Amino acid sequence: LIELLIVIAIIGILAVALLPSVLDAPATARDGGRKVALSTVVAAIEQYRATNGKLPHQGGVITTPYSECLEATDNPTSNSVNEELDAYLKNGINGLANITEPVGDCAVDTTTGKSGIHYYAEDQNSYTVCVGLEKTGNGDGYYKIDDDGVPTSGGPSTAFCSGV
Repeated sequence: LIELLIVIAIIGILAVALLPSVLDAPATARDGGRKVALSTVVAAIEQYRATNGKLPHQGGVITTPYSECLEATDNPTSNSVNEELDAYLKNGINGLANITEPVGDCAVDTTTGKSGIHYYAEDQNSYTVCVGLEKTGNGDGYYKIDDDGVPTSGGPSTAFCSGV
């Protein structure tokens, strides 16, 4: 009887130790998908730059710094980064619909198609694209987005960024 109680106690301890990691797995998987989508957007921006010799900006007019929230929609707004990148994304800009976490001032709105992807161009040669994650992280790639839409490194954040 004592041996059975010891075995049950050990199983209980293992279950308690493993439960948090098992419960975090779905959020971690969704965040992984968001990071893949971010890589896809960065690749589209680089293809756009290689083709057009410039970064995408609203209506092609380069005023920097420039900030825009990308929208997942079948009909991207005219003269927007969305419209300029649409042809460079495999499934068009609508393929970003699975990005459902807000980042910076890019609040997610399923009725308008707004996604949690934030595009920021500091100048005509460098940009940062950020995606909102469910889980807070720290270190390389994690940035905070200030009130002006500027990504700044340092400290724990749910914004994961990439760019040049």
